[in-house]
Amino acid sequence: GNKAGDAMVAKMEDYKKQACACKDTACATAVMEDMGKYATAHANDRGTQKQIDQVSKITTEMSECMTKLATMATPPPVATPDPVVAPAMAGSDGSAAPAMAGSDDDGSGSAK
Repeated sequence: GNKAGDAMVAKMEDYKKQACACKDTACATAVMEDMGKYATAHANDRGTQKQIDQVSKITTEMSECMTKLATMATPPPVATPDPVVAPAMAGSDGSAAPAMAGSDDDGSGSAK
């Protein structure tokens, strides 16, 4: 094999482990930024086709980890629209209810 390629495969494997160990997207983003700097610094390193395939496989696995993290991170943001949806529904109910409550209030008000 090619030493530069071997080093890159090992380094990418290390980045993948770090990214997949992350518990949040901020951590994974930091790993990706480090990896980006590394890739840029070693842009001229040419591996063998086998090494290129390995790096490609590693980055695919890494992006799967990132996707899982992003998906795991999504529920809280998705939960926020829920209350937004609820008021919207309550709003349509609410607009009907106050109108009914309003007419009841008027009724009791004029009864007094």
